[in-house]
Amino acid sequence: MKGVWPFVVLTAAVRLAVFPWNQNVAGDAVARTWLALDWAAAPHWMTSFQDLTAQFGPLHLMLVGAASWLIPEPMLVGRLVSLGFGVATVLPLYALAARLSGEKGAAAAATAFAVWGLHVQVSTTAASEALCLWCALHACDGLARWFDGGARRWLGWAALSLSLGCAVRYDLWLWIPLLTVSVALRRGVRWAVVFGAGAASFPTLWMLGNWLAVGDPLAPLRYIDDFHRQWAQAELAAWGPVWFRLGTAAFWPACALLSLSPVAAWWGGRGLWRALRTRREWAWLVALVVVPAALSSLRGAVLTSFVPLARFTVKELALLVVLVGPGVERSRWGLWVAALWTVGWATASVTLGGAGEQLAPLSAVSRNPARLHATLADLRTRTASAAQGVLVLDADPRGYDELQLKAYGGLPRERVANLRAKNFDLVLAAGEWRWLVKFDGGSLPVEPTPEGDLVFRGVRFVPSPATPNSPRVYLRAQP
Repeated sequence: MKGVWPFVVLTAAVRLAVFPWNQNVAGDAVARTWLALDWAAAPHWMTSFQDLTAQFGPLHLMLVGAASWLIPEPMLVGRLVSLGFGVATVLPLYALAARLSGEKGAAAAATAFAVWGLHVQVSTTAASEALCLWCALHACDGLARWFDGGARRWLGWAALSLSLGCAVRYDLWLWIPLLTVSVALRRGVRWAVVFGAGAASFPTLWMLGNWLAVGDPLAPLRYIDDFHRQWAQAELAAWGPVWFRLGTAAFWPACALLSLSPVAAWWGGRGLWRALRTRREWAWLVALVVVPAALSSLRGAVLTSFVPLARFTVKELALLVVLVGPGVERSRWGLWVAALWTVGWATASVTLGGAGEQLAPLSAVSRNPARLHATLADLRTRTASAAQGVLVLDADPRGYDELQLKAYGGLPRERVANLRAKNFDLVLAAGEWRWLVKFDGGSLPVEPTPEGDLVFRGVRFVPSPATPNSPRVYLRAQP
């Protein structure tokens, strides 16, 4: 494992290079941060869906909350947690790749991983994917060591890592039956029961907690499933059945091509095929790539009940990176071609991701979208020297842009009355309403005047000339 340290340095250097520029945008990063801070104010062991977790797994929230005791900057603490786990992930990835295809293959995989734009993004925002992938790859590495004759502690480490990952993200729960079956086929039913019981320890306790709290052990999963069903129907109506089905069917391979680069995706796909054909003992790793991707495509393209997101592909694409090794091992120039092309592709993705929003979910860049820049600048200017006053914030009818305005608008969240939040009226009562932000089509109950002003609950607001377009800033009218 001595050969891994140059790649640890490379992985850290790439992420640190973009860290000062990135912001909490994707991956529910802002919402996760606030939930974590709420937990940090009253720390306890989270036990259910209703216990400050919303639809998220509890482990990430508690880790970020605990880190906030040392790093009190809200929009920084979660990003630093992700950075630490993101860089550390190259260790199990390199070990797994070296076991599969030797040092040469591990070097190819680690290089592709270091400059992989999507992982750079999740490593520099307060999303949960960096922590989840760290757990997932440790589970794979531990299981691979045990399959190769390692001590039984590696089986225990794999089960523990997988269970911890399941406490971060629910999509990792699918790995429990897949890997349990793999253990049964490789080592017998007795060891499969041991592994399955250990890996399912968190899901079992979490389902028990939800059953006691809300009467439904699968309440978080049903909530997420219902959300995606409704979202899928909206997207189906917007795109039409043909384009929606084609898009969801092609989503996983498209993410591999655009995120890893066509060359790295090709070598990874070639390695996957080679492992399936000539190294049957690694079929379990192939299954972890293929089965979740196939099920997601089935839910989207056939059942039209799921809308895939780029960050949902992180685990499968990371394993495809591991399989780059078998893809290049018989090619004299494969390693260097893959490395150079991938570095160039990653560099281009940074530029393109920063220039437009279409590639942003796959890019190393994570910045607030251009449509919010004028509003954010106006808000920060207006609130910079304001020691008091409350911002009245409309709900974005097409997404959740109000979260970004609340996070980066310059005011502490205790002084932002967000219409979508449960404490809207409570925050309104905390001080004078000095600013208001309105989205076109938003549901904030305001009355327009002939002069172009807005009246909210009897208080008149005049439009700011700095934001002529939506979302627009309004200022409390002087008496």
